[in-house]
Amino acid sequence: MKQCVFLASVEGDLLIHAGISSLIKEIYPENRNILLLPRYPRVYKRADDYKQYFDEIIEIEGINFSLKPIEVLRNLRNIKKIFNLVYTLRKSIFFLFDIYNLVELTVYSFVKRQNNSRLVTVTAFEGDEFDFNNLEKVFKGSLINSFYSLILTYKLFYDYRIKKSNNSGLNYFEGTTDLQLCINKSKYRNKYVKLVRNLPYPALFLGRKNNTAFSKYSIIKPFSVIIFIETQISHWAENYWEKTNKLIEELETQKVNIYVKDHPNCQQSDIHLLRSKNIIILQKEISAEVLYLNNSDNICGVFGHGSTSLVTASWLMIPAYDTSNYFRFNKNYIDKLLQFLKIGIDINMIRDVSDIRKIDFKFKQKENKQIEMHKKIWIDQVIEELRKFD
Repeated sequence: MKQCVFLASVEGDLLIHAGISSLIKEIYPENRNILLLPRYPRVYKRADDYKQYFDEIIEIEGINFSLKPIEVLRNLRNIKKIFNLVYTLRKSIFFLFDIYNLVELTVYSFVKRQNNSRLVTVTAFEGDEFDFNNLEKVFKGSLINSFYSLILTYKLFYDYRIKKSNNSGLNYFEGTTDLQLCINKSKYRNKYVKLVRNLPYPALFLGRKNNTAFSKYSIIKPFSVIIFIETQISHWAENYWEKTNKLIEELETQKVNIYVKDHPNCQQSDIHLLRSKNIIILQKEISAEVLYLNNSDNICGVFGHGSTSLVTASWLMIPAYDTSNYFRFNKNYIDKLLQFLKIGIDINMIRDVSDIRKIDFKFKQKENKQIEMHKKIWIDQVIEELRKFD
């Protein structure tokens, strides 16, 4: 098999790449797997945790879409630097997720210019989120994105937002790939030569026996729940913090340990608005998935609204509860969240605190005995396709 190069911009994607890389190395120990690590906050500071899963980690600049003259010049210089770096890796199989940011667009455009490189795109968290009936284009964002995209790929790159909201940043770019992989029920947006769907979640391949770098995240007490909040969108719901306090009060009657974590993207958390003295605050930078992999036996439920943390919990057989309707968000926003959550498995809906009283938290986490079967699916359906690239 050729050398493999992985690019990830958020830790959820990085976990999946690490799982794929670990499986490739298990089958082909001589294979060389390289991680391109952009200097984005949500992955850059996690390099030490993932170095055991790759033969080499190469840092690249984390560039962002902008039309400010100084930023344009800086971005063009950095794009050239990335091109020069990736040129040395051109005889490789490149693994990318869907194209959301400028680094991903840059690496994608380079690979598509090469005859001796192959591209694999992975989709994990793309459900029916792009219901265009529920979205509207953002002219400014689409203009900025497309300025770079037309230069690099001769294609437009759109920015959308949910109707009747200010939630822009739902980027949409349709790429072309040699092999498109879809995790579980995720959908795809790229054109492809070969499509493989319904793949098991590969982060499971890391396993607690092997992920010694993550042992420091074994911090959840037995019989615990985690509540995922989002300060950055709290103003979208009336009485968001009061409703969260009531949610916590109801959970306290269930005698569970309660952990609360804000979203990694929030610049300044308002978690101090929570009244309970019994809750345990988790660092917002810690990935939900890392917590799950190291503490699944101790977690009897996770609560949140429409996030990947609910989806991945459901994939790992941890009970997941969606609170979108409980917070009475804008209907268009709720519709978007519910469309996204369809890629999860048996996610329960919380509409009122009375729904919490119906939950039986006396739950013993099911031990996943399907890892070898999941590996076989990946080997039979994905590794066999990668062999064809040789």
